[in-house]
Amino acid sequence: QKQRTKRTITTKQNKTHMPAPLVIAGVVVSVGGASVLANVCGATCTNDEEEEEEEEEEEDDDDEEYDDDDDEDDDTENKKKKKKNAQQRYNDKRKVGTRMDLTNKERTWAKAIKKAVLNRNKKKKGKKRKGVALEPLTDFDYVHFAIFCEGNVKKALERIELLQKFRKKHGLRVDTTYEEMHDLFEGFRTYNQGALAGFGMDQKGRAFQIGDYSKFCPYNIKTKQNWQEFAGSLFLAYHAMQCDFEAMRNGAVFFLDCSVLRWENFSLEVQRRGSSLYQDSYPISLKHIVVLNPPGVFRAIYNLIKPVMASRLKKVIMMESIPDYMEKYGDMYNPSELPERMNGTKSPDEARHTLYEQGRIRFENAATFKL
Repeated sequence: QKQRTKRTITTKQNKTHMPAPLVIAGVVVSVGGASVLANVCGATCTNDEEEEEEEEEEEDDDDEEYDDDDDEDDDTENKKKKKKNAQQRYNDKRKVGTRMDLTNKERTWAKAIKKAVLNRNKKKKGKKRKGVALEPLTDFDYVHFAIFCEGNVKKALERIELLQKFRKKHGLRVDTTYEEMHDLFEGFRTYNQGALAGFGMDQKGRAFQIGDYSKFCPYNIKTKQNWQEFAGSLFLAYHAMQCDFEAMRNGAVFFLDCSVLRWENFSLEVQRRGSSLYQDSYPISLKHIVVLNPPGVFRAIYNLIKPVMASRLKKVIMMESIPDYMEKYGDMYNPSELPERMNGTKSPDEARHTLYEQGRIRFENAATFKL
């Protein structure tokens, strides 16, 4: 009897002072600091203990449900983070919201180029300036060079300097207005009627320009005023093709219709000056230069200018007949953007007005954008 009493007291003490939680056979059962062991290793329970066990199981189920809710919250939070990261990667690939949006990287590039231009113009005592002084550009222009040069400050400064040299040679100011460019283009058009055959945008968002080589009369470019008109017309055309940041990223396509090409349509001096703009200084990314219906005389001309062409330009030149090109790539163009010779409906006058409109947008963006 004493032994039985001693065992009873010991059992009560164990129920009262047993540390919680207690792990037995991989199961944790805990109620208010007292451990309840049920059906473990052959043990039996009283009715009161069974009730306590049922309550404990219910609490455990509640805890499990709560844990499941936490897991669901965690999953939702993780999904939000993944979505946010995916959106950031999407933006970093330059797929931005509007045509004038910038990625953080592009903005940083542009600020670095702007700072380099301003620092270069500062005179330091006892030291010579490296290179010529550069005229400050608009923030829009700094972004233009940043996108084209992909943050390469040295490359951007070199092109800015060459572009400044081209401007001064042809009597163009860094702040030449749209109206002045428009008048220069119109002056150039008086002796090159129909040279601009098309202007628009393809399905990939790339601006394109179609030139009718047979209507180009380079030997009419004689006076200083003629050369200024030539340079101004090129500037306005390139500005129109690069009127916003998305257009700069997408690049441009040049078409040269050489269906009726003669030697009098070619001038090595005009080619040399023009290439110094689109090849060496102006930040325009040419995705393709498509020569349509190239006759034998064009191949002779191409062999003349090929030695002075940049290797990247040689890679983008394509020579196709109009039917073959349209069969391969016609789906990339809206007929309303193409001239009749390419199965379209756009007249040269309509193309010219589109160019003017895009050029005007470029000047407006340059005047209002700030880094």
